[in-house]
Amino acid sequence: MLAYIPALPTYLLLKSDSKKKFFMSVGFSATFLVFIYFSKIIIFDLNPNQSPFFYFGEKGQILFQPFAVWTYFSESPVLDILSSFFVLFLSVILFGKVLLQDLEFKFSSLIAIISILIYFLFAEGPERFLHSNFYWQIPISLFMLYVVMLKILLKEFEKEGVKGSKQLWKFKVVGLGYFLHILSGGYYLANYIKTGYFF
Repeated sequence: MLAYIPALPTYLLLKSDSKKKFFMSVGFSATFLVFIYFSKIIIFDLNPNQSPFFYFGEKGQILFQPFAVWTYFSESPVLDILSSFFVLFLSVILFGKVLLQDLEFKFSSLIAIISILIYFLFAEGPERFLHSNFYWQIPISLFMLYVVMLKILLKEFEKEGVKGSKQLWKFKVVGLGYFLHILSGGYYLANYIKTGYFF
């Protein structure tokens, strides 16, 4: 994922416990940047008839168009944010102290944030604009984030869940949120299988 390239050295820089790991991550990210640069040449810079990725004979472009793709497809941006991040917001509100101390949660959150920023800020063009190709790293990064968050909360439940109703109700609320999240995803998938449309 594109987001992993800046996320890894940024995370290790902020963590600042090992300069060796940081410089290794910079080398790792720089290597991937070189691969991405050559991929960019093949996909976007070659003559459309020479590129194996040509699309109806057009030359691809990367455009800086903040929120253009998102607002084109979204009927309600505010509702999109609330529905997409409801479980995350709920978990951070109720268990923020536990989550924000966890290194895996910080790292997966950083990847998710960078993925969202890339999608919000950039688009392909001209015909590829509607393909939303910068979007696909968001479901992957959010899946990673939710798995990490669920693992942390399950460990916390093992320690704290049996110590009375004061803490237990939080797990029940988050559990209900997860259930609704999975249910809505199942409905979306069933609708896609039935209609063949994402929206």
